[in-house]
Amino acid sequence: MSCPHAAAVAALIKSAHPYWSPAAIKSPMMTTATLINNTQNFIRNDDTTIVTPFDYGSGPINPVAAIDPGLLYDFDTNNLIDLLCSYGTSDEQLKCT
Repeated sequence: MSCPHAAAVAALIKSAHPYWSPAAIKSPMMTTATLINNTQNFIRNDDTTIVTPFDYGSGPINPVAAIDPGLLYDFDTNNLIDLLCSYGTSDEQLKCT
């Protein structure tokens, strides 16, 4: 069920901020996620062990907080090219064919 929920929250964010890029929409969904479940307790694995980010990812989405996140990470293709270049990617490897 996470895909329909994430898509709905992304649509809500897009309606509030129509000019945000897909990366800018994804950013608040992840940065405003919480470690608390709907019973106001930490997310647990089999009701015994508190889970780690490797178990739950960013956590449950908080749609209200995602509308006005306060912090936004955005990137575009130029940022991706800069990242690849910082890893030593050659011009030939970056060349589009």
